[in-house]
Formats: sequence, structure tokens, C-alpha cells
Amino acid sequence: MGTPDQLYGQEKRNSALLWSGAPLETRIAFLHTVYGPYQEHSGIRMKFPMAVAQKARAARETGQMEIIGDGRQVRTYMYIKDAIDRLMAVGQSETDPGFLNIGGVTPYSCDEVADKAGVAAYAVMDSSFVTLTDRPGSSIEPVT
Repeated sequence: MGTPDQLYGQEKRNSALLWSGAPLETRIAFLHTVYGPYQEHSGIRMKFPMAVAQKARAARETGQMEIIGDGRQVRTYMYIKDAIDRLMAVGQSETDPGFLNIGGVTPYSCDEVADKAGVAAYAVMDSSFVTLTDRPGSSIEPVT
């Protein structure tokens, strides 16, 4: 059946295919890590940029930051105004560009984002941060 992340991706692909066959003019775009004001600052809907900022702030006290995964995952980040500008351009285009991925220009690893957040929060971390190699609640021990 797949993990929730895999199912979410499949759901997006299936929706895009359904809309692309609709008898009306459509534009299909997938946004990648959009950030800005009014985003969730806590809870399950909080995205990585805000979560790592909060963890960096906490690292001022603890000297460590826990990140799930190995830190090498790469993402692009795009400010909400840039995302809106790009969506407007796609919507106003004369031709159907097909499925579009809309994201930032420069990719950053999770390690790089965590390091930048630590610097911005004035956090002094002993070995930058602790990386977990599996999801929370697993039996895998933190790697330092």
C-alpha cells in the first residue's frame, strides 16, 4: 500500500491526470516548500522551515538540534509572493505548459537549512545537530 508520503504523492499525480483530461482549460502546478507570513508555527501542519527555526531557537539552551533523516535531503524554498507571481504567470499563459513544478532556484540540503537556522538563532551547537535515521518512535538510536 505504501507509506503516507508515497500515497500523498500518488494522490497528487492521480489528481493531475484527472484534471488534465477534463473538458475545460486547466493549468497544473506543484509547489515546492513555500514559506512566508501566516504559515503554521506549531502542530502537525508546521513545515520544515518553521520547525527547524523553532529547533534552532531551542538549541540555544540544549546545544543540539534533532533532524529526522540523514540531513542530505534537498529542497528548494520559495517565498509566498514569488509563488503567487509564478502561479499568476502560469494561469495567464496562452498555451498549456503541461504539469509544472514550481520551486525556488537554489536547492539546499536539510543540513544547510539547519546550519543557517542555528546561526540566525545564535545557537552554539556542539556537533551542529543530531540526525535521526528513522521516523519518531522508532528503535533506532540518534547518531551524533
